[in-house]
Amino acid sequence: MSIQICALAAPISTKNVGIENARRSVTYHPSVWGDYFLEYTSDLTDILTHEEQEHQILKEEVNKLLAATPDDFAHKLDLVDSIQRLGVGVFDKFKDKQGKFDESLVSNVQGLLSLYEAAQFRVHGEETLEEALTFSITHLNSLILQVSNSLSGQIREALEMPIHKTLTRLGARRFLSIYQQDESQNDILLNFAKLDFNLLQKMHQKELYNITRAYFEEAKWAYNGYLPIDMEEYMKVAVTSSGYIMLSTTCLVGMGELVTKEAFDWISSESIAVKGSAIIARLMDDMAGHGVTSLNSII
Repeated sequence: MSIQICALAAPISTKNVGIENARRSVTYHPSVWGDYFLEYTSDLTDILTHEEQEHQILKEEVNKLLAATPDDFAHKLDLVDSIQRLGVGVFDKFKDKQGKFDESLVSNVQGLLSLYEAAQFRVHGEETLEEALTFSITHLNSLILQVSNSLSGQIREALEMPIHKTLTRLGARRFLSIYQQDESQNDILLNFAKLDFNLLQKMHQKELYNITRAYFEEAKWAYNGYLPIDMEEYMKVAVTSSGYIMLSTTCLVGMGELVTKEAFDWISSESIAVKGSAIIARLMDDMAGHGVTSLNSII
């Protein structure tokens, strides 16, 4: 059974009022999301067992594709990776005897796209990479109206937002729409990408649901002048609204290979140590917030 919750203003209550003098409040515009994340049904956000199993099977199939004997597709992937990792010297292989970029590259749209994406990693003073970027942009623009719709869309997307300038998952979502129209698409890779994206989206939606509900509960407390009966009631909401448990995972970011999957699983399991640090962070934030609101008389 789904529970419908509407974020309507609760009536003013005199129960458990702990604010003797009404304080000035600040008017904020309504959330652009409305009540979307307050309406929760488990079938929309819970990751099912069969989805996890299918995700793992497809992941193994993709690994097999990458480990298989290289074909043109694999060579292109390797080309992009090599260009990005090896730097300027590699680009000389794309030049003719006159030191200009070989015009034969124009007939290979995927090769041009790879060259364009790799050239994005240039730094000031790298003339070869500047030439590569100018060359690839010029010819990609000229090819937009000459290639299939899927390739044309891929070119437009790349020119508007190169891979390294976009958010990975946002770019992936936009590229999925283009890739599934590609006649040379790999069904295993496409299905894995779709499922992987959907599972992550479910995780994000559930996280947003939890924190939005906590914000909503605190908003009702403030509106009604209600004080939680005890610390346990308060912490059930306040620890979530602090966002610290979600933020704690960033403590592991940047540590590279020192951090294992088990470490992320541990911190995501909300162990006693994580919960304890979340409570400390919540209380420190409350003490700082109390000082600010006391000075400004703002809820």
